[in-house]
Amino acid sequence: MTEHDFLYDLVQSLDEGELRFIRNFASARRKKPEKLLALLKDVRNAKTFSPKLLKEKYSSYGVAKFKLKQLILHSLRLMNTEENAEQRINVHLENEGILYRRGIHYQAMKELNNARKIAEKYEKLDRLLQILQLHQRRLIEYKTKNLVEEVQENMDSIKAVLARMNREIEVTLHYQQLFAQYRTQDHQALDGTEAPVLPDDLPDVVEESFQTQVVRTSVEGLVARSKGDYEGAARATKKALELYEQEAYAHFLEDQHVRYKLFLANYGIYLVPTGQFDELKRIVDLFREMKDPDFNGEAETFQNRVHLELLWRTNVVELDGLEALEKEIEAGMDKYQGKINAARQLSIWYNLVVAHFLNEDFEAVWRQLERILEHKRFRVRREIQYTVRMLELIVSYELEIWDLPDHAINRVERFLQRNDQVTPFKMTVIRHVDRLVKTPLRERAAVFSQWSEELHALREEGQVTDDLGLTLVTAWADWKTKGGRLKDALGKRP
Repeated sequence: MTEHDFLYDLVQSLDEGELRFIRNFASARRKKPEKLLALLKDVRNAKTFSPKLLKEKYSSYGVAKFKLKQLILHSLRLMNTEENAEQRINVHLENEGILYRRGIHYQAMKELNNARKIAEKYEKLDRLLQILQLHQRRLIEYKTKNLVEEVQENMDSIKAVLARMNREIEVTLHYQQLFAQYRTQDHQALDGTEAPVLPDDLPDVVEESFQTQVVRTSVEGLVARSKGDYEGAARATKKALELYEQEAYAHFLEDQHVRYKLFLANYGIYLVPTGQFDELKRIVDLFREMKDPDFNGEAETFQNRVHLELLWRTNVVELDGLEALEKEIEAGMDKYQGKINAARQLSIWYNLVVAHFLNEDFEAVWRQLERILEHKRFRVRREIQYTVRMLELIVSYELEIWDLPDHAINRVERFLQRNDQVTPFKMTVIRHVDRLVKTPLRERAAVFSQWSEELHALREEGQVTDDLGLTLVTAWADWKTKGGRLKDALGKRP
C-alpha cells in the first residue's frame, strides 16, 4: 500500500452508516467543513483514485486531504485525542486497529510506530511492551524480506523492556512494602537497603492464562510440523481449537476470531497428509458459512477457504464446478490482493494447476503456469517453482505449443542446475520429454511405458524429495500408457 492510495482506500472502506455519521459529526461543528465534505463525496464517487483531478479542483489539496483523514478517524474513534500520553497512545492504537481491519496496512504500521514513540518518550513500559508484542505479530503477518532479522531485533527490544519493567516492579514493590510497614508500625525507621522481593518470592505454582495455553499448543504443533509429524501437529492444533470452543472461553473466541480461523485453517492442512478428507470438507463448509464484520476478516476467510477447498478437491478428485471456483478465486485475489501473502498465492495457484491437470484441461493449466512463472521474484514455496518447470514441459508437449522443443528443455535443465535441483525425478522428466518430441507418434507408447516404470520405481524407493510433482507426473505417464481418464489414473485418496 502506497502513501497516495491511503485516503481513497480509507473512504472506499466506509459503509453507508459510517459515512452518514461522519457527515453529521462534521456538520455539528461550529465551523462547517463544506470543503472537506465535498472532497469526501468526490473521493467516494470516484471509480479510481485520480489525485491530478482532485488537485485541480481543490486548492491546498494536501491540507484538505490531511484534514479529511483526521475527520474520518476522529469520527470513527469518538474520543478526545489530546488529553494525556495514555490517551494519545490509545488513539494511535485504535487508528491502527481501524486501518488494519480495513486492509490498509501501510498506514496502520505508521500509527503503531507513532504509539511506540509516545510510549518510549513517556516511559510507559507496560504500553510499550503491548505495542512491541503487537508489532511482532504484524511483522510475522506482513513481512517476508529480512523477516528473521527484524523479528530478532524486535525481540531484543521486548527483552530490554521486560528487564526495565522487572526492575521497575522490583523497586515499586519494595517501596510499597516499606510504605506499608512505615504506615502500620508507628512510623518506625526502616532499612531502605532491604533486597527487593521480586523475583525470588514469586509463587511456585501459577495458573496458566488462556494465552499461555494457546501459545503452548502452537509451540507443540510447530515442533511436530518441523519433524514431518503431521498427526502430532494436527493433535496440537486441535487442542487450541478445543480451548477456543470451551464455553468458559467464549469471550476469547469472539475477541480473537481471526486467530481462531488461523488455527482452523492449519488444522485443515494437517488433515491432508493424514487422509481425513471428510473432516477437511467439514472445515471448508465452516469457512464458507462464516460472516465477517470487516475487510481483514473477509480476506482471511476467503484465502483459507479456497486454499482448503482446492486441497480437498485435488485429493478426492472432485472437479465439478471447478470453472466457477476459479472465477471466484480470481475475483477474490483481485479484491484482497494486499492481504494475501506470496506463499498462499502460490499454493492456491498451484492447486488450481493440479485441479485443471487432473481435469485434462491443459489450456487452463498453461494459464495458471504462466501466472506462477511471472512471479519469479517470490522467494517462498520454492518447491512449487521447481515443480511447475516440470509441468511446463509436459503441458508444452500436450498443447504442442513450442517451435523449438530443445530450447525449452535445455532452458529448464539449466534452471535446475543453477538452483542445485538436479534430482532423479526431474531428470526423468527432462530426458523422457526430450525423447518424446524426437520420437514418431506411433512409437511414443513405448516411451511412456518405460517412463511410467521408472517413476513407479522411484516411488517405491521412498527416498524421493519431489513428492509435490512425482505423484502427478506418474499418474500422467500411467494415463498415457493405459488410456482412460487422467483422474482415474491418480485414483481417489482414502
